Amino acid sequence: MPITREEFDRGITKEQEQELNKELAEWAGFKWQHAYHDFYELVTPDGAQLDLTAFRIGSYKKCPKFTQSLDACFKWLVPKLNRDGWFVELQQASMREYWKARLWCPSSGTGKITLGSIRARPIQEAETPALALCLAIEKLIDSS
Repeated sequence: MPITREEFDRGITKEQEQELNKELAEWAGFKWQHAYHDFYELVTPDGAQLDLTAFRIGSYKKCPKFTQSLDACFKWLVPKLNRDGWFVELQQASMREYWKARLWCPSSGTGKITLGSIRARPIQEAETPALALCLAIEKLIDSS
């Protein structure tokens, strides 16, 4: 099936986006709780049910849309990054055509941040800041 213009512009297909959102949700601590038969509910890291509507496993449409929402990213993903010692840098590229995201953390235990003590992940670029941040986090997860 050919990709749509919207998918081409974003650089990611809907299926890839759903899978990325699922991966990020699990990394952040979301759990799939069995409801009945082959239906599941999504439970947030703080134990609340995200949606009372049960859904079939394999259908991750109820997952937070991290790739489309900076609000969702800063509510669930960025606090986990910060707890793990990582910081986020988002920057709009020149000509405002795309966004850049980089994750970095001080690698020395001194608390003193110098250029020599910073570990940084490569910059990830995307059409939106949320997608750029999600791709940067995915790289971090994959490298762990």
